[in-house]
Amino acid sequence: MAKSPFGMSALKTSIKRNDRQEQMKGVETTGTVIAVHRNRYDVRLDVGPIVSATESGRLRKARVWLTLGDAVQLQLCMYDPTQGRITRRL
Repeated sequence: MAKSPFGMSALKTSIKRNDRQEQMKGVETTGTVIAVHRNRYDVRLDVGPIVSATESGRLRKARVWLTLGDAVQLQLCMYDPTQGRITRRL
């Protein structure tokens, strides 16, 4: 069996990093844009509460315009559930 040039520690580190990224993702949910403030959006979740969210880098890069009434999918921050990141427009 051939050894990896980076050794097992590199493999373990990459596995730990992937686990951390999965944990940091937060909760995926959907909602509707109800207010626009420069680079922040107020989004009413389908569940009920209102959260403040920003566009993800992928949406900015693709120059996706969000307007009032747009249905969006977002990730809620696991540390502060009143904050989120809009990941796509539905």
